[in-house]
Amino acid sequence: MADRTHSTASSHSIGDLTLAVIRFTDIDTGDTYSSGIPSAVAYWANGTDDPTQNLETVGVKYEMDIPGGAKNAGRFTFVTEEADRAVALYVLSRT
Repeated sequence: MADRTHSTASSHSIGDLTLAVIRFTDIDTGDTYSSGIPSAVAYWANGTDDPTQNLETVGVKYEMDIPGGAKNAGRFTFVTEEADRAVALYVLSRT
């Protein structure tokens, strides 16, 4: 488990929401990303590479506050069936 840094990030205005598209090149199960997004409304992750074992699922969990850590840190934790996945994280927020 490691705290990952994104490779690219972009944001797009959708009415009163913002869509952040955050890309990573190497995600494993248990890796985290501290986004600084305190008010996620919806989020999802997709693998953007070709899995080598037909294990395509990428899941993500969101914690607004990190226990024992910073308030409103917006930490995402990834779950993948295969190691070393390229992943795109999509986050809709009210920021």
